[in-house]
Amino acid sequence: MVTVLTREENLTHAYLVKRLNYDPDTGLFTWKSRPLSDFKGFGSWKSWNTKYAGTVAGTETEGRIKIRIKVGDNSPVQYMAHRLAWLYVYGEWPPCGKVIDHIDGNACNNKISNLRAVDYVVNNRNKSLQRNNTSGRVGVYKDAVSGKWVAQGVKNRKTFFLGHSDDFNVACKIREEWETSEGDYSNRNGKVLSLSTEMCGQRRF
Repeated sequence: MVTVLTREENLTHAYLVKRLNYDPDTGLFTWKSRPLSDFKGFGSWKSWNTKYAGTVAGTETEGRIKIRIKVGDNSPVQYMAHRLAWLYVYGEWPPCGKVIDHIDGNACNNKISNLRAVDYVVNNRNKSLQRNNTSGRVGVYKDAVSGKWVAQGVKNRKTFFLGHSDDFNVACKIREEWETSEGDYSNRNGKVLSLSTEMCGQRRF
């Protein structure tokens, strides 16, 4: 029986460290020089190292940094930089069932001090206001039929009714009280995030 490895199982800590440098204070990865044995000829070896060695690795896509890495003879695979940072520092991938949460909400800030392994519930309670939100308050929306402001909660990936009011602020208060009773909600949950241009919005290679 042939064992098929997942893309993360295929990338080991030793191989990652061999290919990339990671600065925990800046959260940036940079490419290391590659040996001639990695290439078909001298020309391609010299060209790659001249162009990429020492440069910042990865591309900012949809507000996150992703890095393409080729392992052995396999095709290059795209990895999330924050998960690579965790593997680089701790020597193993995040525990099963855990995701990497960016504490300050900036998904481009991959400093190790800004990363923590949490379950999906805690991660979802540390999110900034989504772009498709029209009320300006997470968990509150205006019902098109009744015209009332509706407060709703989410638990175990299920959305449920908390209460409603003609007054937007009252609906927000209902949601706020529910968040307090639930716990695990960070102070920035549902806030509009102002991304640092030093962390996001830059093209990386």
